[in-house]
Amino acid sequence: MNSSKEARTDGIGGGREPVEPSVRYLVRRVVTVGSSYIADRVRGCLARSATATPTGRTEVTRDWLTAALCAGTAGAEVEDFETFDVSSGTAHRFGIRVSYNDVGRHANLPTDIFAKTTHGFRQRLLLGFSKVLNGEPTFYTTFRPRLDIEAPNGYHGVWDDRSWRSITLMEDISASKGVTFLSPIEPLSRPHVEDLLSNLAAMHGRFWDSEDLRTHGLRDSLDVVSWPDRLVGLRSRSVVGEKRAIQVIPEALHGRASEIFDATLRSLSNDRALTPTLLHGDPHAGQIYRTADGRIGLADWQVVQRGRWVFDVAYTLNTALSVENRRDWGEELIAFYLDRLAEAGGEKLDFDAAWLEYRRHAFYPYIAWVFTIGRATYQPKYQPDAYSLAIIERAANAIVDLGAFEALATTTP
Repeated sequence: MNSSKEARTDGIGGGREPVEPSVRYLVRRVVTVGSSYIADRVRGCLARSATATPTGRTEVTRDWLTAALCAGTAGAEVEDFETFDVSSGTAHRFGIRVSYNDVGRHANLPTDIFAKTTHGFRQRLLLGFSKVLNGEPTFYTTFRPRLDIEAPNGYHGVWDDRSWRSITLMEDISASKGVTFLSPIEPLSRPHVEDLLSNLAAMHGRFWDSEDLRTHGLRDSLDVVSWPDRLVGLRSRSVVGEKRAIQVIPEALHGRASEIFDATLRSLSNDRALTPTLLHGDPHAGQIYRTADGRIGLADWQVVQRGRWVFDVAYTLNTALSVENRRDWGEELIAFYLDRLAEAGGEKLDFDAAWLEYRRHAFYPYIAWVFTIGRATYQPKYQPDAYSLAIIERAANAIVDLGAFEALATTTP
């Protein structure tokens, strides 16, 4: 079991990694995490205190759930629970159905819980090396309670910087809201994308230039992109991905994956001189859901970060809309977003300047997805190729349509 000195629940994670991931660093972390993983499998790890980090169903106990879910309600206790529906991908997932004593029931404490953990060795290495281990625990415990948006509620989050164990407890939106996750193959409708932009604007405005962005261990977008390049070759795998997706990429971009990667870094480097906000960081079509009453929300907050508003907005518009609809609606949707950003407490941005920013940020959505399809054999398959190809086609056409290279080259602020 992790001690309170090892586990982190305050949203301040990481900070120990070197600027460059040396072989020595990589080997040391693999050995440390591997030793912890083996120890977990051998001795087991029944969790009792709120600072413990159970990563599998058999490690969850009634005492731990009481500590994690009832801390703010004096006298409340978990009486019983059951776990179900285990699945595993980049994270380990399972549901928890909880029953409480009278105090807990009268307080309407959550009964349908969704748990995400790093149960497997590969999962710990993937999220730990990617420096996103603390993403969802931080978002759900620090930022989500202060946001009025459509997103799952969070109840508890903890991670351990040494073993790279982590767990986040959040609302099971399938049970509570009857959600349907949208397919990336099907582009968003106009009402759906406006609902999604309203959510992003509410979040961006609420944490516009907030001190919380700097005090809770959030990396900025440039670091989020440049670190995996140093670690697993984001640039080189993007070149491979371009070749695999060449049939959906406009001829004007053929052979330019490395150039587009350079443009991505330049656009994100320029952002460091501009006002940041809280970002979802990965708002592609596969993260979008619709509730039973028709609201649109975003799931999977693992790569939450700080950066420029346009990072999220460009990623959303250029991956979730059809090429034709983005061409037809793009300017109107940017204006729609800007109005709601100002209403939510963000800066009132000039449209022409914002449109130029949008054009300059067309590169990363493309790089993210040619990297996804260009994965090496040792990397997990994050998404089906059909999803990647649909999104790459949209993002690639956006670079051409928006004159992204020309926009980045202009000296106009």
